Amino acid sequence: MNKLILQLGITLILSTLLLCSGCATLYLNARYPVTNLEKNYQTIDSDELIAVAHPVQLNQLVTAIFIGKKYHYQSIQGHHQLNNIIQTLTDEERLISADPLNFILYPDHQSFKTRINFIHPIPISQLTTDKKKQLLTLGFNTTSNHDAGQSDEQYMTAQIDIMGYIHSAELTQPIQHYLEQSIPIKIQYETEKRTFKNQNLLKQIVLTPLAIGYDVITFPITLGTLYEISRQKNTTSQ
Repeated sequence: MNKLILQLGITLILSTLLLCSGCATLYLNARYPVTNLEKNYQTIDSDELIAVAHPVQLNQLVTAIFIGKKYHYQSIQGHHQLNNIIQTLTDEERLISADPLNFILYPDHQSFKTRINFIHPIPISQLTTDKKKQLLTLGFNTTSNHDAGQSDEQYMTAQIDIMGYIHSAELTQPIQHYLEQSIPIKIQYETEKRTFKNQNLLKQIVLTPLAIGYDVITFPITLGTLYEISRQKNTTSQ
Protein backbone atom coordinates (compact mmCIF):
# COMPACT_ATOMS: atom_id res chain seq x y z
CA MET A 1 0.00 0.00 0.00
CA ASN A 2 2.80 2.43 0.95
CA LYS A 3 4.66 1.54 -2.24
CA LEU A 4 1.53 2.32 -4.30
CA ILE A 5 1.08 5.70 -2.61
CA LEU A 6 4.76 6.49 -3.21
CA GLN A 7 4.48 5.60 -6.89
CA LEU A 8 1.37 7.76 -7.28
CA GLY A 9 3.15 10.66 -5.59
CA ILE A 10 6.17 10.29 -7.86
CA THR A 11 3.94 10.20 -10.95
CA LEU A 12 2.17 13.38 -9.81
CA ILE A 13 5.48 15.18 -9.26
CA LEU A 14 6.79 14.06 -12.65
CA SER A 15 3.66 15.29 -14.39
CA THR A 16 3.80 18.66 -12.61
CA LEU A 17 7.46 19.18 -13.50
CA LEU A 18 6.89 18.32 -17.14
CA LEU A 19 3.93 20.67 -17.37
CA CYS A 20 5.85 23.54 -15.78
CA SER A 21 8.81 23.21 -18.15
CA GLY A 22 8.72 26.33 -20.36
CA CYS A 23 5.82 27.81 -18.37
CA ALA A 24 7.25 31.34 -18.21
CA THR A 25 7.42 31.78 -21.99
CA LEU A 26 4.00 30.20 -22.55
CA TYR A 27 2.43 32.34 -19.82
CA LEU A 28 3.95 35.50 -21.32
CA ASN A 29 2.50 34.75 -24.77
CA ALA A 30 -0.93 33.98 -23.31
CA ARG A 31 -0.96 36.96 -20.94
CA TYR A 32 0.17 39.53 -23.50
CA PRO A 33 -0.92 38.47 -27.00
CA VAL A 34 0.64 40.60 -29.72
CA THR A 35 -2.23 40.29 -32.22
CA ASN A 36 -5.99 40.38 -31.93
CA LEU A 37 -8.47 38.92 -34.43
CA GLU A 38 -11.56 41.07 -34.95
CA LYS A 39 -14.64 39.90 -36.82
CA ASN A 40 -16.91 42.43 -38.49
CA TYR A 41 -20.25 41.88 -40.17
CA GLN A 42 -21.58 43.95 -43.05
CA THR A 43 -25.27 43.66 -43.93
CA ILE A 44 -25.61 43.45 -47.69
CA ASP A 45 -29.29 42.49 -48.02
CA SER A 46 -32.40 41.43 -46.11
CA ASP A 47 -35.17 38.95 -46.71
CA GLU A 48 -38.09 37.16 -45.05
CA LEU A 49 -38.64 33.42 -44.91
CA ILE A 50 -42.23 32.63 -45.81
CA ALA A 51 -42.46 28.93 -46.71
CA VAL A 52 -40.78 25.53 -46.97
CA ALA A 53 -40.63 23.70 -50.30
CA HIS A 54 -40.53 19.95 -50.87
CA PRO A 55 -37.06 18.42 -50.35
CA VAL A 56 -34.77 18.03 -53.35
CA GLN A 57 -31.71 15.86 -53.95
CA LEU A 58 -28.24 17.37 -54.41
CA ASN A 59 -25.33 15.00 -55.12
CA GLN A 60 -27.13 12.06 -53.47
CA LEU A 61 -27.95 14.28 -50.47
CA VAL A 62 -31.55 15.18 -49.65
CA THR A 63 -31.76 18.90 -48.95
CA ALA A 64 -34.49 21.26 -47.78
CA ILE A 65 -35.57 24.46 -49.52
CA PHE A 66 -36.61 27.44 -47.40
CA ILE A 67 -38.33 30.12 -49.43
CA GLY A 68 -37.85 33.85 -48.94
CA LYS A 69 -39.49 36.81 -50.64
CA LYS A 70 -36.27 37.57 -52.55
CA TYR A 71 -34.22 34.35 -52.48
CA HIS A 72 -34.58 30.70 -51.63
CA TYR A 73 -32.18 28.85 -49.36
CA GLN A 74 -31.08 25.27 -49.91
CA SER A 75 -30.01 23.76 -46.60
CA ILE A 76 -27.58 20.83 -46.45
CA GLN A 77 -27.16 20.78 -42.64
CA GLY A 78 -29.65 21.16 -39.82
CA HIS A 79 -32.72 21.28 -42.05
CA HIS A 80 -34.31 18.05 -40.78
CA GLN A 81 -34.63 19.37 -37.23
CA LEU A 82 -35.62 22.86 -38.41
CA ASN A 83 -38.28 21.51 -40.75
CA ASN A 84 -39.72 19.26 -38.02
CA ILE A 85 -39.93 22.16 -35.56
CA ILE A 86 -41.55 24.52 -38.10
CA GLN A 87 -44.17 21.99 -39.14
CA THR A 88 -44.90 20.62 -35.65
CA LEU A 89 -45.03 23.73 -33.46
CA THR A 90 -47.03 26.92 -33.93
CA ASP A 91 -45.34 30.34 -34.04
CA GLU A 92 -46.33 30.89 -30.40
CA GLU A 93 -44.63 27.62 -29.39
CA ARG A 94 -41.30 28.30 -31.13
CA LEU A 95 -40.12 31.78 -30.31
CA ILE A 96 -36.83 32.80 -31.94
CA SER A 97 -34.33 34.47 -29.62
CA ALA A 98 -32.73 36.60 -32.36
CA ASP A 99 -34.85 38.82 -34.59
CA PRO A 100 -33.87 39.11 -37.38
CA LEU A 101 -31.76 36.02 -38.06
CA ASN A 102 -28.25 36.58 -39.36
CA PHE A 103 -27.30 34.58 -42.45
CA ILE A 104 -23.51 34.81 -42.83
CA LEU A 105 -22.17 34.45 -46.36
CA TYR A 106 -18.96 32.61 -47.11
CA PRO A 107 -16.41 34.25 -49.47
CA ASP A 108 -17.99 32.60 -52.52
CA HIS A 109 -21.19 34.65 -51.82
CA GLN A 110 -23.28 31.56 -52.55
CA SER A 111 -23.02 29.42 -49.41
CA PHE A 112 -24.12 30.56 -45.97
CA LYS A 113 -24.27 29.58 -42.31
CA THR A 114 -26.58 30.59 -39.49
CA ARG A 115 -27.65 29.52 -36.02
CA ILE A 116 -31.27 29.50 -34.94
CA ASN A 117 -32.25 29.43 -31.27
CA PHE A 118 -35.84 28.41 -30.57
CA ILE A 119 -37.43 28.95 -27.16
CA HIS A 120 -40.61 27.29 -25.94
CA PRO A 121 -42.30 30.04 -23.90
CA ILE A 122 -44.02 27.83 -21.32
CA PRO A 123 -41.97 26.94 -18.21
CA ILE A 124 -41.09 23.27 -17.88
CA SER A 125 -42.97 23.11 -14.58
CA GLN A 126 -46.20 23.83 -16.49
CA LEU A 127 -45.64 21.41 -19.39
CA THR A 128 -47.48 18.13 -19.63
CA THR A 129 -45.51 14.91 -19.88
CA ASP A 130 -46.58 14.48 -23.52
CA LYS A 131 -45.47 18.02 -24.43
CA LYS A 132 -42.07 17.50 -22.76
CA LYS A 133 -41.64 14.26 -24.70
CA GLN A 134 -42.59 15.99 -27.95
CA LEU A 135 -40.11 18.83 -27.39
CA LEU A 136 -37.32 16.42 -26.50
CA THR A 137 -38.05 14.46 -29.69
CA LEU A 138 -37.74 17.72 -31.67
CA GLY A 139 -34.32 18.37 -30.14
CA PHE A 140 -35.23 20.78 -27.34
CA ASN A 141 -33.18 20.76 -24.14
CA THR A 142 -33.60 22.20 -20.66
CA THR A 143 -32.04 25.60 -20.01
CA SER A 144 -32.44 28.71 -17.86
CA ASN A 145 -33.84 31.63 -19.76
CA HIS A 146 -34.30 34.94 -17.98
CA ASP A 147 -35.85 36.74 -20.94
CA ALA A 148 -38.83 34.43 -21.29
CA GLY A 149 -40.07 34.90 -17.73
CA GLN A 150 -38.98 34.62 -14.14
CA SER A 151 -35.30 33.98 -13.57
CA ASP A 152 -35.92 30.88 -11.45
CA GLU A 153 -37.95 29.13 -14.17
CA GLN A 154 -36.59 26.55 -16.61
CA TYR A 155 -37.50 26.64 -20.30
CA MET A 156 -36.94 24.34 -23.27
CA THR A 157 -34.70 25.59 -26.07
CA ALA A 158 -33.35 24.17 -29.33
CA GLN A 159 -30.19 25.40 -31.04
CA ILE A 160 -29.76 24.52 -34.71
CA ASP A 161 -26.73 25.21 -36.92
CA ILE A 162 -27.77 25.63 -40.55
CA MET A 163 -25.52 25.53 -43.62
CA GLY A 164 -26.47 25.72 -47.27
CA TYR A 165 -26.66 27.75 -50.48
CA ILE A 166 -28.49 30.92 -51.49
CA HIS A 167 -30.23 30.95 -54.89
CA SER A 168 -31.75 33.92 -56.68
CA ALA A 169 -33.23 31.97 -59.60
CA GLU A 170 -36.98 31.40 -59.69
CA LEU A 171 -38.01 28.36 -57.67
CA THR A 172 -39.98 25.66 -59.45
CA GLN A 173 -40.19 23.30 -56.47
CA PRO A 174 -43.75 22.99 -55.07
CA ILE A 175 -44.53 24.46 -51.65
CA GLN A 176 -44.78 21.99 -48.77
CA HIS A 177 -45.60 24.32 -45.87
CA TYR A 178 -46.33 28.04 -45.45
CA LEU A 179 -45.18 29.77 -42.28
CA GLU A 180 -47.87 31.37 -40.15
CA GLN A 181 -45.63 34.43 -39.81
CA SER A 182 -42.62 35.35 -41.90
CA ILE A 183 -39.16 35.18 -40.30
CA PRO A 184 -37.01 38.26 -41.04
CA ILE A 185 -33.35 37.67 -41.85
CA LYS A 186 -30.26 39.77 -42.53
CA ILE A 187 -27.76 38.56 -45.11
CA GLN A 188 -24.30 39.52 -43.94
CA TYR A 189 -20.72 39.20 -45.07
CA GLU A 190 -18.09 38.35 -42.45
CA THR A 191 -14.67 39.97 -42.58
CA GLU A 192 -11.67 39.33 -40.34
CA LYS A 193 -9.07 41.90 -39.39
CA ARG A 194 -5.93 41.16 -37.41
CA THR A 195 -4.66 44.11 -35.38
CA PHE A 196 -1.43 44.53 -33.44
CA LYS A 197 -1.39 45.43 -29.77
CA ASN A 198 1.58 47.77 -29.54
CA GLN A 199 1.59 47.90 -25.73
CA ASN A 200 1.69 44.10 -25.48
CA LEU A 201 4.43 43.99 -28.11
CA LEU A 202 6.58 46.31 -26.00
CA LYS A 203 5.92 44.20 -22.91
CA GLN A 204 6.93 41.03 -24.77
CA ILE A 205 10.13 42.67 -26.03
CA VAL A 206 11.07 43.60 -22.47
CA LEU A 207 9.91 40.43 -20.68
CA THR A 208 10.73 37.70 -23.23
CA PRO A 209 14.47 37.57 -22.40
CA LEU A 210 13.60 37.23 -18.71
CA ALA A 211 11.08 34.45 -19.42
CA ILE A 212 13.51 32.56 -21.66
CA GLY A 213 16.25 32.96 -19.05
CA TYR A 214 13.98 31.59 -16.33
CA ASP A 215 13.04 28.58 -18.50
CA VAL A 216 16.69 27.94 -19.43
CA ILE A 217 17.68 27.93 -15.75
CA THR A 218 14.79 25.75 -14.56
CA PHE A 219 14.97 23.21 -17.40
CA PRO A 220 18.20 21.45 -16.26
CA ILE A 221 16.95 21.58 -12.69
CA THR A 222 13.77 19.85 -13.87
CA LEU A 223 15.78 17.20 -15.72
CA GLY A 224 17.98 16.59 -12.65
CA THR A 225 14.95 16.30 -10.41
CA LEU A 226 13.31 13.87 -12.80
CA TYR A 227 16.47 11.76 -12.90
CA GLU A 228 16.79 11.72 -9.11
CA ILE A 229 13.14 10.81 -8.60
CA SER A 230 13.40 8.06 -11.22
CA ARG A 231 16.56 6.69 -9.56
CA GLN A 232 14.89 6.64 -6.14
CA LYS A 233 11.82 4.98 -7.63
CA ASN A 234 13.98 2.19 -9.06
CA THR A 235 15.78 1.79 -5.74
CA THR A 236 12.49 1.56 -3.86
CA SER A 237 11.12 -1.06 -6.22
CA GLN A 238 14.17 -3.34 -5.79
